Amino acid sequence: MCYKKHTHISRLLEITSIIVWDEAPINNRCCFEALNRSLRDALSGCVSCHHSLPFKGKTILFGGDFSQILPVIPEGTQDEIIHASLINSSL
Repeated sequence: MCYKKHTHISRLLEITSIIVWDEAPINNRCCFEALNRSLRDALSGCVSCHHSLPFKGKTILFGGDFSQILPVIPEGTQDEIIHASLINSSL
């Protein structure tokens, strides 16, 4: 989903205090990096946002059992699966 500046969704994101993401460990790290880029784009005009922090300083609560399951990569090797996990993200 693309979030644009000066829209209803960007104004809603400005006043949002927390984003809850359940079952986070099964998602590819690219999903989190895409959310980070989307929030940076949508909130670029926000004066109360922390511009240097990931997710523009918004609190993100990642839920799930991080010791139980890794992202699903169909026919992926062990290295590919580990590389896709959140722990290997630059965030």
